[in-house]
Amino acid sequence: MSQNILTISIKNVVTGVCAVRFIGKILPDSQIPSEKLSAFLVNSQEKADRLTHKINDVSSYQSRNPEKSRYGGGIRCIGWVFSFSGLPELPDEALMLTCAVRLDIIDIQEAESIAAISDNPYLTAMLQ
Repeated sequence: MSQNILTISIKNVVTGVCAVRFIGKILPDSQIPSEKLSAFLVNSQEKADRLTHKINDVSSYQSRNPEKSRYGGGIRCIGWVFSFSGLPELPDEALMLTCAVRLDIIDIQEAESIAAISDNPYLTAMLQ
């Protein structure tokens, strides 16, 4: 049985990982198989861990390698790494950039700069 769980991995580069789960009516149960939810959590945490070790990268898109299950969808900003998995990688990234902007961790110009690395077309729409 699947659950309605949205998982965002937020990692403080000094103290470690905090997986934040928002439980609610995200999609009907029949649309998210439980095995996919486990994969989303693993992918989200992998992106956060990878960005923690790639200190010159600001986007997990910079080190993406689909053959090794390494995808875009994570960002680094001012001591924090935000990552998400559950959408295609460019919307994952746009969602994390939008979260960082809404939390006043980065400004829109910095978010646009990070989005330009992956030529991400979704950020503008998500910020509205």
